[in-house]
Amino acid sequence: MDQVPQEFESLKEEVSHIESESRMILPGLQALFGFQLVAVYNDRFNEALPRIYQIFHWGALACTAVATILVIAPAAYHRQSEPHMLSKKFIRKSNLFIAWALFPMILGCVIDFFLIGYIITNDSTLSFIISAILYMAFVFTWYIHPWMCRQKNL
Repeated sequence: MDQVPQEFESLKEEVSHIESESRMILPGLQALFGFQLVAVYNDRFNEALPRIYQIFHWGALACTAVATILVIAPAAYHRQSEPHMLSKKFIRKSNLFIAWALFPMILGCVIDFFLIGYIITNDSTLSFIISAILYMAFVFTWYIHPWMCRQKNL
């Protein structure tokens, strides 16, 4: 088996990666949140979706808000708790916040994908099946595959 050379990063480099990753995720969350908010003010929202699905949309909106909280949490934590230093504790917490943020982000995307599918097809079953496939793709790509790669490198 080929061994990939590994090199440990400095605290400064690790924090730089955390900043870059947060900057990559945040615009997607902002766009998703904006579309979710606008949808409610559209006349078609009340006509096209049954009340229970409107509540699902509210849940998707809550998921996106939670994901946003978690992505921004490392900056808030650092500014208030460790403003003039870099620490392994900060890096561990930041990694957890960002990893945790992905799950509600997935839920927000998939729930709204289901709702859009329902509006297009008027078929809850088909929308659910396709949304479940999307959910599995997210989970595999963002959680399972990285975990498998990490296990392989141990």
